[in-house]
Amino acid sequence: MTSETSDSKRTSLREEHGRSMNNVYSLPVDKPERKRLDKQHRMWKRLLGGNGLYFAEACGLIREVLEPKNASEMPFIMDIGSGSGIWAVEMAELFPHAEVIGLDLVESKPPIVPSNCRFITKDILSGLEEYTGKVDIVHARSVISHLPSTDSFIGFVYNCLKPGGIFLLGDGNPTIYDENGKEFEPASLDTGVDNTNKSWMALLMNIYLNSMETKLGPRIIMGKTQDDLMSKEPRLEVRGRKTFFDLLNCPEGDTDLSKSSGAAFAAAVKPAVLGAGVSSETVERIVDNVYQEVTGPMKAFSRWDITWAIKQT
Repeated sequence: MTSETSDSKRTSLREEHGRSMNNVYSLPVDKPERKRLDKQHRMWKRLLGGNGLYFAEACGLIREVLEPKNASEMPFIMDIGSGSGIWAVEMAELFPHAEVIGLDLVESKPPIVPSNCRFITKDILSGLEEYTGKVDIVHARSVISHLPSTDSFIGFVYNCLKPGGIFLLGDGNPTIYDENGKEFEPASLDTGVDNTNKSWMALLMNIYLNSMETKLGPRIIMGKTQDDLMSKEPRLEVRGRKTFFDLLNCPEGDTDLSKSSGAAFAAAVKPAVLGAGVSSETVERIVDNVYQEVTGPMKAFSRWDITWAIKQT
């Protein structure tokens, strides 16, 4: 595996409530978090179908873009916010003739890395000038909602892409929905309130988002604004978009995946919520109820949005 480090003063690690954290990403940056991201990757693959790495509708164009143009220049794929590294690794395996790089605030450490894949430790907000006009595909999944400056990010992506290059954007929406597509009312911490048909996951998401804004500034609510983000760069032409609603306590298919992913997310947000001043007793109460919710009979759905666009020639 090839790994490189770029200057990033904002990304130094510290221990916080038993987890490894930094000053940019609001979730942990440790081994349990990489395992959670691997579970989330499997969830994305189930939602997308096909090879699960990108839109099935984009398959033909992606293969065309990644077709080798000459023997001296390999097609170039960039995964921004590579996390555990699993998407970059699987793309490198699927396209062995392409060069794949993963960028993240901390080193991605997948157990096996193909020879055409490497990882760079970098704060992308410091700029991506070295990749200007060099990239065929940029992939950014569950990244945008953690960035303080989305406008500059979209500009960075546009500048990196070659003419005709593809941008794959995906993220979760913090809203929790019922089976009729209606937003769940968050559960109440008031012991005198009946929480029947209310969601503890919705409550946890609200508290987590508030903690993010307190610590890192206003966050963008993903899923509701992906089109708005793309419109910031009119030379990016949106070719497709999809919204998926994933049952948190999925009774069919990969049952344990939805349950364990929801429970792992609840555990992952604990340091941020505790750091915002919520008492340990309250956090444990919420997390325990979230676990019951994702393993119980109530049908609660998380929302996931994906958009793909091309850089106009």
